[in-house]
Amino acid sequence: MPALIRSSTIQQAEQEALKLGVKSVDYRQRLDIANLVNDALEAVVQRGISSPDHLKVDVQYFAKWAQSLGVSTNDLPAAFTFSRKTGKTLIYLNPQATYWINPAAEVLQEYQANRWSSDHPDHVIWHELGHLMFFRQASTVYWLNPLLTRLEIPVAAQVSQYATQSLREFIAETFAALLAGRSLPASVLS
Repeated sequence: MPALIRSSTIQQAEQEALKLGVKSVDYRQRLDIANLVNDALEAVVQRGISSPDHLKVDVQYFAKWAQSLGVSTNDLPAAFTFSRKTGKTLIYLNPQATYWINPAAEVLQEYQANRWSSDHPDHVIWHELGHLMFFRQASTVYWLNPLLTRLEIPVAAQVSQYATQSLREFIAETFAALLAGRSLPASVLS
């Protein structure tokens, strides 16, 4: 597959996402988000990993989710979900997240504080694609989202703090780290 050319219009960006295997996309005039997401998608498609069914910029999804978590909408840049009604996979993108102001600086800060597993600007999207991969491989376990045992937590901590939250986050953070080219200990990979 040829290298992705950054799109200069939303229409080009949405067409590029469709070429990368997404069935529907709505970037809502956020070309900055579109180009970053398409870059991240291209990296996984080149490795034979399929794209989500749908991509959508939608602040309303995050407003409801943030309220249920007791956090600010600005703290949530992206989310993977699955529609039980349609059977389709979706990645929502939050245009109000502070992450999108300067993704490279934000991810570097999170990585240096060991909260995230990589310093790559595509990290957030790769993390959500890690959820997608886990869901496609083991949807029942994905929805159970078991907590890690006290013996597993120190292993997950070698990936990131976020990876210690649950099996779901451990897999997504590990996936993102590997895509970013990070070498991980054998204990993590096993």
